[in-house]
Amino acid sequence: MPDPVSASEPLPPPLESGSTNPVVKRFARTRWQVGLRTTCLLTAAIAVWITDFVNRSHNVWLGARIQSMRVLANDLTIDDPSKIALVKLDRLWPEEHRWDLYLPAGRYRLCVATRDIGQDGLAPVVQSQPIEPGRHRLILYQQRRKDGWRVLVTREGKSLLSVEEPTDWTVVSNWSDESPSLPSIVDQPAVLLRRRFMRPVGQSKSRTVTPLYPCEGILLWIEPVKVSNRES
Repeated sequence: MPDPVSASEPLPPPLESGSTNPVVKRFARTRWQVGLRTTCLLTAAIAVWITDFVNRSHNVWLGARIQSMRVLANDLTIDDPSKIALVKLDRLWPEEHRWDLYLPAGRYRLCVATRDIGQDGLAPVVQSQPIEPGRHRLILYQQRRKDGWRVLVTREGKSLLSVEEPTDWTVVSNWSDESPSLPSIVDQPAVLLRRRFMRPVGQSKSRTVTPLYPCEGILLWIEPVKVSNRES
């Protein structure tokens, strides 16, 4: 049987002792080559940084959402204890107004007016009642009775102010209200409600307009009480 290797093809020379195979080459590690351990550590560091960045962004978003929800929840917050803080609460009945109120240290009185109420400013006081500093929940009711109207202001369920008005106090059952609806810090005096009754246009009661001049309505506010030299 013939030899598979042709006689014309020379055989490779035998390997000498101590020599290496010239076909197998040892590649030297380059300067910027990164090992498996370094790659794992770098990946973990990047993952931690990305997670921290996402968490911080999410916390900022949640903080903004909480602030907006606090406004919707009508939660009274006292950012500056030296100023009056006020928030209007949701109504439980159509003819009522409810507030949570904070008064700083000092002397105050709660006032109500039912006539000569202008677009701004105060009006002649019909009744007033001292109110001490601290937190309060006030409720104002406008009640229709057989012989006229009643304006009642309560604090924690107890009556503070009560004003009686005749039937012709308001000609129509429409009015315009101005009252702080969002949590706010207000100056002194603090106006809680400005209600001005509308007047009919001509002889028709179906068309009404709020007069530009002072008119009947409800004005509720809190003002500081000046301390005399004798009391001080």
